Amino acid sequence: MNRIFVFGDSYVDDKRPNSFKKDEGRISLIRNQDKLWTHQVKNYLQPLQFFNFGKIGKGPRHTIHSINRQNHFRKFDKNDLLIVVFSFQDAPFDEIYKINLEYQKYIQSLASQVLIFHCYYDIIFNNQNVFPLSLIEISNNEIVANHSDISSRRTDKRINHLSFVNHDILYNCVKKMLSGFNQFNYSDFEYKFLDLDEAYEPELREPSQKAFIYD
Repeated sequence: MNRIFVFGDSYVDDKRPNSFKKDEGRISLIRNQDKLWTHQVKNYLQPLQFFNFGKIGKGPRHTIHSINRQNHFRKFDKNDLLIVVFSFQDAPFDEIYKINLEYQKYIQSLASQVLIFHCYYDIIFNNQNVFPLSLIEISNNEIVANHSDISSRRTDKRINHLSFVNHDILYNCVKKMLSGFNQFNYSDFEYKFLDLDEAYEPELREPSQKAFIYD
């Protein structure tokens, strides 16, 4: 493996989230980078170069722009691996499945190897190199609370919206996908083990905000 490129939103951002909150008792992102699912993939495959362009609060249009920019300057080839998370932040939500399907087909046409993840998965995305579960569902399933209470909260304490146990499981899913296996279920992940206050800060989000964030 020559190079690994990571693109997407806060499910893969390894630079900003939570890293400045150590004085409040949070785990330092920098100190624990090797626990992140994307970094576990890096350490497993041992590429010559690793680039993470994930950025919190960004959607599919930003992701595609970032992919095109890197392909222009670095020229993806068959020995590269792209890990791509398609979110929803910068696109009309009622068109998100159509838009992400179009983008998915585009990056599947690139010269590199590709693994694709969706915050909101749908059967229309079904493909051997597409993870068949919604990342948001895996994240929410960790919490003992109903969906409306979860969505009312503003700031997620978890790095990449996942507890480390599910970072490990997601990493193992990636390893299996690289070997050609792609049959996963939500029951493969740890389920209902966090209180809402363990997962989120107590402040509520503004009605105009679409989803959880990091501060």
